[in-house]
Amino acid sequence: GGSEAADTLAPYPSQIRELRGFPTPVAQNQALNRVVSNLEQYRMDLDNHRITQRQNLSKIAAYAVEIHKKSSIPFACVLFALIGAPIGLLTRKGNIGLAAVISSALLTLYFVGVIQGEKLADRLFISPWWGMWGVNVLYGAVAAVLLWMLWRPIRFPDLRLPGRFSRNP
Repeated sequence: GGSEAADTLAPYPSQIRELRGFPTPVAQNQALNRVVSNLEQYRMDLDNHRITQRQNLSKIAAYAVEIHKKSSIPFACVLFALIGAPIGLLTRKGNIGLAAVISSALLTLYFVGVIQGEKLADRLFISPWWGMWGVNVLYGAVAAVLLWMLWRPIRFPDLRLPGRFSRNP
């Protein structure tokens, strides 16, 4: 029984060279506990740095969104003019109500898109540029298609079915 007690008091024959330098198992244990404690502290510090970094990125994104908003919303005036003119010409004279409804819907959708883009960019889901300019890119494409339709009228093929389904014999 006494030899077993003597064996447990001897330093642990560790594969880690640094642990072999401690004279007793208690000293080895204390060293390991300090290492574990330091690693836990480093992990908490790293987590705190990650949180701080995320908060800083959110602040930077919010400022970038505001900077882009200062130019993207005024640029929308140009896009609305490029969209509104073709809509006015395509709806023809006398159909002001339809043009007003289409324009109101496009304006509402624009601001919903800007607000949602701002939220997504503030939360770092998308870049601030896309958050503020994405709707403008979409409306620019719509304006390009509408202008193209005015310059080069689309001719739809005759969709009337021959025979008994045709209204004109």
